[in-house]
Amino acid sequence: MVHDREHPITDHQYGFSGTFQDFMHAGQRRLMAMNASVLLIPDPQVRERLEAVYEVGNAWLLAPWLRAVSQMAWMQAAAREGTLILGAFLRGDPLPPESPGLATMRQHVAERN
Repeated sequence: MVHDREHPITDHQYGFSGTFQDFMHAGQRRLMAMNASVLLIPDPQVRERLEAVYEVGNAWLLAPWLRAVSQMAWMQAAAREGTLILGAFLRGDPLPPESPGLATMRQHVAERN
């Protein structure tokens, strides 16, 4: 969110800048670390849900057809979904249903593959 305020949407060349590429590479490193951490969770349902979040998060890295703003929206939606799932798991609450936004993104990923 801070990144969005520092780099407003009005700069249409931003998606091609070195700053944006650094931001994307940092996101990729975080996603890889997240995926490795998910393997340690003992609950198979939580692992499965978080793997789906990882797939959506990873798709924005491999989606040249998305503009920079859309890529950030995908990443933020995936991060929010993962946080909701992990929060419920850590509290011992039932897992929340998949958000409609993530379901739509998963559909786009499936259609592209």
